[in-house]
Formats: sequence, structure tokens, C-alpha cells
Amino acid sequence: MAKFCTKCGASLDNNAAFCTACGALVDNKANFVSLHKKRTALMLSGILAGIIIIVLILSALFGGGYKSAVKNYFEGFEDADAEKFMKSMPKCQVEYLEKSMKDYDKYDSFKEYFQYIIEEALDEAEDKYGDDISISYEINNKKDLSDKELKDIRKRLINNYQDNDVDVTKGYEVEITVKIKGDDDSEKKDLTLKAAKVDGDWCIVSGGVLPI
Repeated sequence: MAKFCTKCGASLDNNAAFCTACGALVDNKANFVSLHKKRTALMLSGILAGIIIIVLILSALFGGGYKSAVKNYFEGFEDADAEKFMKSMPKCQVEYLEKSMKDYDKYDSFKEYFQYIIEEALDEAEDKYGDDISISYEINNKKDLSDKELKDIRKRLINNYQDNDVDVTKGYEVEITVKIKGDDDSEKKDLTLKAAKVDGDWCIVSGGVLPI
């Protein structure tokens, strides 16, 4: 077992009675405790690093990502939950529409107005498919959006919602099969959505099958 001087840290022979570097007497018990602490610290740092790596991997595999935007889009409509649906929209879009709603006396907020829009759309779906609308979907494929496509999305967001600081850093074209089912009828549709990371949040930037 390696030994180290408790005064200067120099390496010692196992049978050394004093340190050849600084001359200090060797305290075998203290030296063992010091070495044990060093080994424990190294072991704990290794365990901590392993935990951090596992957390990062799990976040990449099961974290929100573009799938959270798709989920908010469909579940927000199915549940008539405006707040959830709005999470699938770029913040610059929501903020712009909120500002433009200031002159509308009928609704206290854009969220309230959007709740009305979703409920109206659900009524239309019920007219077509019957009551108790349910929506299920399956993601079939996705591909990365090119730099040009990301720049085009950013340009469109700037033009439409007057936010020159909007940032688009990542995106996918997502192929989805959607099933809309009611008590009377059901229908499957294939559609392509574009999901992008806008200002740090994943959202739907184009496509869709819902009447919104």
C-alpha cells in the first residue's frame, strides 16, 4: 500500500520511519487515514460523474424535446386545454397575439379567447365524428431540417410576429399518422409537421390537421 508524508505529501517507502523530502517523522496511522480519504474522494467523484452521465442520457432519451410539442398540440386540442395547446406554439407568436388582443373587450386574455377557439373546433369535430372525441397519433419518421429551412422559419416568425430577436436552433420534419375518433365515426390521416426549437423551447411551426 502506497504511503505519503502527512507534512509535504511526498511518496514514502512502506517501511520509512521519516520523510526523505522534508525530514518529518512518519505517523503510519495518520498516513493510512490520509490515503483512505484520498481514495474515498476519488471513488465518490467517479460515482458522481457516472450519475451525471446517466442523467444526461435519460434526458436525451426521455426528455421533452420535439415530442413534447407534438404531445401538447394534440392533447391540448383533445382536452380543450388552451394552456397546454399554447405550449406547442412559439412564444413570439403567443406574445404577439396577446398584444393584438388588447382591444377586444369580449375576452380578458388571449388564453380565454384561444379556449373559445379550441372549443369551437371541437364542436366542429363532434359534428363530423360524434361525441367523445379522442385523438391518437403515431410518429412514423423524422428528419433534420436544413440550415436554410431553419433560417426560413426564423424569417417567417420575424415577419409575422415582429420579433427580430427570435432564435431557431434546431428542427425536424415529423411524419405522423393521426386518428380522430368519435362515437359515430373515425378517420385516419397522414400529415407532416415541422417542429423547431424556438428561443430554447420546442414548438410546432407548420403543418397540422386540426381546424385551428
